[in-house]
Amino acid sequence: MKYEVIDNYLNEADFKKIESLMMGYDFPWYYQTNVAALKEGGNHYYLSHAFYGRHTANSTYLKELTPLLDKLDIKALIRVKGNFYPSSEKIKEHPLHTDYTYPHKAILYSINTNNGYTQFKNGKKINSVANRAIKFDASSEHQSSTCSDKHCRINIVVNYF
Repeated sequence: MKYEVIDNYLNEADFKKIESLMMGYDFPWYYQTNVAALKEGGNHYYLSHAFYGRHTANSTYLKELTPLLDKLDIKALIRVKGNFYPSSEKIKEHPLHTDYTYPHKAILYSINTNNGYTQFKNGKKINSVANRAIKFDASSEHQSSTCSDKHCRINIVVNYF
């Protein structure tokens, strides 16, 4: 599994704007009953925010992500989504999954530092560190987790060609 980890991905001012937005008291998050197609009842719910999908902007907040998107060589945007994983007493790993079955690029951008992580099928774990980006082919299996040391784990996923 090939991936690239980039710390301090955005300059401090751009990072702080996005962090303030997504961790703000009035940012709209939407309840999802499962993570990575896990059946309901597994206590793996999360909140999400669909910035972009199905060939259209779904959120007026998409423009706030311009600093993040402008750093990518995007030929076609597939999806931009925010994830909010509530903390759990012990870290819960979500199922291995692919974002889409066809080869495409993805960046997973961490908004806050916590003890959660993204893990690839080969077992390599990348910790959630604020302003850290992971670039990879999201048609390769990977999994997310909750955190247990902060109130939540927040990230943005951009899928693109």
